[in-house]
Amino acid sequence: MSTIFEAIHARWAADTALVALVPAASFITGNVEVDSVDEPERPYVSLQATIGGAPEYTNLAKHADRSVRFLVFEDADDFDNLLAIVAAMEAAFDRASFTVDVDQTVLNTQQTGEAQYLQDDAGRWYAVVDFRITLRKTL
Repeated sequence: MSTIFEAIHARWAADTALVALVPAASFITGNVEVDSVDEPERPYVSLQATIGGAPEYTNLAKHADRSVRFLVFEDADDFDNLLAIVAAMEAAFDRASFTVDVDQTVLNTQQTGEAQYLQDDAGRWYAVVDFRITLRKTL
């Protein structure tokens, strides 16, 4: 069974506009320790769950909502590229539907928030982009 995160990664990897801005290898899941030797080269994007673990379905409820957050990191001198990444993400994911696996389908994604922040002392911009995802159990 695929996870929603794997399906989002697959959708990212299949989108030529997104991959041109942030290669699939620079799109990761989970927390990144910024300002460490393990921090990826910018730009990069971190995908995180903000509400809920695995979707829970019952025989009465075939839909489940999840919230995910994309954190986009870019160098301080490349704000325009940060905005281009966010715009490409919105084009690929806002109001989208796609298959997770044979048991689950994303019926809809909806952007619920976005903000950009400059961290001058760290020499980077980062954007926070939140989405609500409605899943449907298909079997």
